[in-house]
Amino acid sequence: MRKILLAILLLTFSGVSILAQTNAEKLKYVRKKFYSTESSKSLKMRVYNHTPEESYKPIEYKFWFDTGNNLRKAECSMGEEGYGSIESYYFDNGKLYFIFIQQFEPNYDSNTSHDQLKEEKRIYFYNENAFKGLHRKETSENFKPINKIKQVDINITATEEREYLERSKVFLRFSKKAKR
Repeated sequence: MRKILLAILLLTFSGVSILAQTNAEKLKYVRKKFYSTESSKSLKMRVYNHTPEESYKPIEYKFWFDTGNNLRKAECSMGEEGYGSIESYYFDNGKLYFIFIQQFEPNYDSNTSHDQLKEEKRIYFYNENAFKGLHRKETSENFKPINKIKQVDINITATEEREYLERSKVFLRFSKKAKR
């Protein structure tokens, strides 16, 4: 009886420690998954173009699948005339764990031919709950390359979290079409 009680207590408290991870531990977990995905040489990319009803221009979706045909990364590129965005969603076993959003504007400097990155947003998820957001944006006051601008923490509202999760479901749905 003592052994059973000890086992129950051990399982109970070990379960609590798993559920009660700190944000730093969650961040470490997400970054490990992210680097694993980004460094993988075995991912296969597939492209799917979708034209929304309210648009005349198709949106290009790119999907990266592992050797088990599981979606690991989905990317959407939108924009025209130099203004645009790239949204990258990262998945593990069908669950969203990270979003990276980049916003671009035209670069009118004659010395460069590429558009200029103006804004970045990173949203970290654990068990499909947003627990951290980072943001940096170039403004007229801090006109310098985006990688030289300090990231600031942002709060993700429940509405934003719900919208990101709904968007991730769109990526999952389109990824099934890209698999064909």
